Amino acid sequence: MTSEISVPSPELDTPPSPPKATAPRLVSVPTAAESLAISVGFLRTLIRTRKMPSVRIGRRLLVRTRDIDAVIDGGGLPAATKRDKAVRL
Repeated sequence: MTSEISVPSPELDTPPSPPKATAPRLVSVPTAAESLAISVGFLRTLIRTRKMPSVRIGRRLLVRTRDIDAVIDGGGLPAATKRDKAVRL
């Protein structure tokens, strides 16, 4: 009589790996300003004049990381149009 011994598969005994850390999708205005190497006040001006998109959640004003990347990769902010208010520095 032969008996077969089953050996558990190592794939079944391995615990699931923890989720990989990902970059946040929304960052605060000070963090976004630091990433863009501009002042917080200037970034708030860009947001107020709608030259930089933002998201408001409750009282918090946040910027999407993809919008920050678009500014960096695109070489700057889009040119002002006639509908945009002039930003005075």
